[in-house]
Amino acid sequence: MRKLASLLAVLMLFNALAFAQQREVSGSIKSEEGTNIPFASVTVKGTATGVSADANGKFSIQAAPNATLVISAVGYEPKEVSARSTTITVSLKAAGNLQEVVVTALGISKQKKSIGYQISSVSPEEFNKVRATDISSALAGKVPGVQLLGTPSSNFGEGELRLRGISGLSNQSPIYVVDGTIVNLSAINLDDVESISVLKGPVASALYGVRAASGAIEVKLKKGSKRKPTVTVNSLTEFGNVALLPKYQNEYGGGYSQEWETFTYNPSIHPASWAAFNGQKLVEYGADESWGPRMDGTLVREWFSWYPGDDFGKETPFSPHPNNVKDFYTTSKRYNNNVSFEGGGENSSFRFNYNNRYQELPFPNTKRQENLFAFRGSLNITPKLTVSTNVNYSVIDQLGDRSEGYTNDGQNISQNFNQWFQRQLDIKKLRDYKNPAGGYKTWNIRSPIDTRAAYWDNMYYQVYESFRRTWQNRIFGDINISYKILPFLSFSTIARASVLNYGGDGRIASYGLEIPSYNINNGTFQEYNFENRLEFNKRFGNFGVRQLVGSNFMTQARKYNSASTVGGLSVPGLYSITASIDRPSVGNTWLDYRLNSLYTSGSYDYKNFLFLDVTLRNDWSSTLLPGRKNNFLYPSVASSFVFTDILETSAKFKEILSFGKLRAAFGRTGTAPDPYILNPTYGLGTPYGSNPTMSVPTSVYDVNLKPALTKEYEIGTELKFLKNRIGLDFAWYRRDGTDQIVNLSVTNSSGASSVYLNAGLIRSEGFDLSLDIAAVKTRDFSWDVQFNVSKNKSKVVDLDTAKGLRNLNLGTASFGPSVNARVGEKWGAIIGTRPLIDEKTGLPVITSAGNWVRQTNQILGYSLPDYMGGAVTTIRYKNISFTGTFTFQKGGMFYSTTRLWNLYSGLSAETVGNNDKGNPLRDDPADGGGIRLDGVLADGTPKTVYVEAQTYYSNMYGLHTPFLSKSSYFKMAEAKLNYTIKANSLIKGVNDINVSLICRNPWLISAPAKKWGIDPSELENGNSYYEGGQLPMVRSYGINLTFGF
Repeated sequence: MRKLASLLAVLMLFNALAFAQQREVSGSIKSEEGTNIPFASVTVKGTATGVSADANGKFSIQAAPNATLVISAVGYEPKEVSARSTTITVSLKAAGNLQEVVVTALGISKQKKSIGYQISSVSPEEFNKVRATDISSALAGKVPGVQLLGTPSSNFGEGELRLRGISGLSNQSPIYVVDGTIVNLSAINLDDVESISVLKGPVASALYGVRAASGAIEVKLKKGSKRKPTVTVNSLTEFGNVALLPKYQNEYGGGYSQEWETFTYNPSIHPASWAAFNGQKLVEYGADESWGPRMDGTLVREWFSWYPGDDFGKETPFSPHPNNVKDFYTTSKRYNNNVSFEGGGENSSFRFNYNNRYQELPFPNTKRQENLFAFRGSLNITPKLTVSTNVNYSVIDQLGDRSEGYTNDGQNISQNFNQWFQRQLDIKKLRDYKNPAGGYKTWNIRSPIDTRAAYWDNMYYQVYESFRRTWQNRIFGDINISYKILPFLSFSTIARASVLNYGGDGRIASYGLEIPSYNINNGTFQEYNFENRLEFNKRFGNFGVRQLVGSNFMTQARKYNSASTVGGLSVPGLYSITASIDRPSVGNTWLDYRLNSLYTSGSYDYKNFLFLDVTLRNDWSSTLLPGRKNNFLYPSVASSFVFTDILETSAKFKEILSFGKLRAAFGRTGTAPDPYILNPTYGLGTPYGSNPTMSVPTSVYDVNLKPALTKEYEIGTELKFLKNRIGLDFAWYRRDGTDQIVNLSVTNSSGASSVYLNAGLIRSEGFDLSLDIAAVKTRDFSWDVQFNVSKNKSKVVDLDTAKGLRNLNLGTASFGPSVNARVGEKWGAIIGTRPLIDEKTGLPVITSAGNWVRQTNQILGYSLPDYMGGAVTTIRYKNISFTGTFTFQKGGMFYSTTRLWNLYSGLSAETVGNNDKGNPLRDDPADGGGIRLDGVLADGTPKTVYVEAQTYYSNMYGLHTPFLSKSSYFKMAEAKLNYTIKANSLIKGVNDINVSLICRNPWLISAPAKKWGIDPSELENGNSYYEGGQLPMVRSYGINLTFGF
């Protein structure tokens, strides 16, 4: 007993001495280039003791002198160092692809080298190099195979994305998945994002089943960390101005002819005081074109001289105002302020994020206010049981987003300027739009005694009196309970919710050209998902097995209510449904949808160099007929082979080829019919006065209707050279979209107007290539270049030739051609009218009067581009860095309604100048003027004729080729100059301060449509084949400040 007591005393003394030797070890963690590595993990080997470094890579931990510290960070190889010294500096080596982890479908994290398909992952350091405005612009030019449609530089919307072309009969967009919840773009706060993974098609997104036939954008949000609390602040202030407009002529003013109209006094209709105005020259006020007299300073009565006020009765010089359009636009504003607070302890972590955004467009009376809140927390209740939650809430209020496209109600101000306007108008005079005598002033008056609008209201009246307001609030997130049954077996259950409430109202103001009206609407969207997962992860010698099985039960409900006035307002200026003169139009709709799913995912490897992934998902959709086949199975198989892990080569060879991988994959997904197509409902209406009726739907369906399917094959390689200084990633793919669900018109004798059926085979084929180069890499200086290029060809292989269907009209541009799916042609064939060309001479066939002979139903081009891509270059010298982002697109065509009417209305600079005789184009051909037109007559006889300019351009109406442009462009999309201040040396506890000067749209380097005042990367509403009234491109400058403590 005495010996045992002595032994215990010795052990206790030893433990006390060991504990006494514990002391604080502090240090910093850097890369090989000397830059700080933030938030690295530092643990004492063989213990549970661990901390995280701060944003500057600094840490402190309790450790004994004989302890070993294990340092690890994402993107770097882990390293072990001795704790003998109390102050240490650790340098980590970049891991390249060896340790890189990416997020795949369902939020599953995997080593990138194990994945058998191309996946592009973008980190905050990459997409926030120039504080991106939304997730679409964050990916533009940085990821191969991604096409950005409609960059929102002058509206409130977010750009749409298209991945690897089109393999269906309509535009296709990926889903956006935020930590497992599918949301729309406006719900994502980039300041709260940890990484973005682009899953480009069925091969990568098959685990999402029916909802991800066009790919998925997987967004992983930042989580709290188990370290002392930290605060990070990110603040952006940005201002912009319109940077690209059409080139206007400034020689001729408003009117339909160059002859002056004069005022003729008529005592029966004019006041006696107006007798003094007799004989004064008048502008042709009712004309919304600029084919009028020369603007040579002649004294005339402008529109404003007929309204009460100081200008009444005055003559003013008829002179150009070259900047009248530009002067209307205001300075756009954008403020984006973000604050995050995070921390945690040994068993818990949390993160709270608040984001405030404010934006004004370059139009008067427009603004958007957003507030976004986010909380994520995790608690280890026991070593095996963990509970985590993720809650995101946002509120958005918006006023006055401007319309795009061709409209007749004046709501698209840019369309008015570029298509129907007068070049002598003074915008400053239009700002005072209220008439002291009542109503509103306009430039387009009908006559001196009738100052109502002829065709167009005053644009200031439009923006301040006729506008729309919208609001929305959204909450989404999840609760996750996971239990580790065994070290290699875990179970989790997840409940997810996404709830959106939205609404708005709009008005067409009284006293204008249009019938005054008011409308209001509101709606809700609710989606709930309940998911269970069982995961097995274990190695058996040289073999690794990771098997996941799960189920998901989704319910979706939508409701929408609307009401609008009919026949005008009973009280002018009273914007209320109760003010409707006739019975208001009221509507409400609702939709319920369910999708039940089972899935499994297996990942297998041999010696960590040969990998195989297999996934299966089966969906049961409520939109398919019960009792028939209402479920469908989606498989995917992917394999990768890291051949450099088994090659026995010299050290010198491994320096040249650092990493090499081959991969191959196959996947299939589908698209279910929309709700109620196979379960039609009665239509409600009032076709007989105010008597309500119910009608049988006129669209029927094929009883054998099935989901549309998309299958994809992919092969590729990933290579790293010169110690990972050069990286290449190449993928070739072929994607087939079959059994597309289309709604075809049928003859009335069938008893229906249209039928839903399966038809078509659309084949999309191409490649994606990315190249990363660390050109220079030293402690004080570095130069990195990232380049990517993609080629895609989408072809219509078949529609339903057995039933005679060889062409399907997918849409028609305003006053323009149609875009079509035609068998044997590339998707998006633009079909319209062009001049007939004489084969022998190559000249157009014309009439003796100088008009073109036309060919209709001709393929004029194709809407989709052949190539697209981008480049990002970053140059750093010590604490200063510059980043430039470039994007490009080659091929494809679009139709411009702006150019059509810009010429037709005499606004364009092309409509003035001199002809080959040296005489003005707008002079009468009899006086040596006119536009020369060379051609041949129908019998082949050469013919040259001079056509009066106004006639020449009006004759173009109905032709489509003069208004088609290539969609190609090459632009510098973003630029940033950053300076890092080492604030910790000045203020203890404050992390690095980053001050950045940024510019968006700094330089449209090249684009055929640039001369028309159009940036093809911003085509309206995500269209790729036409623009009806393009909003102008905005160039903005800003300053961004980031710091933490």
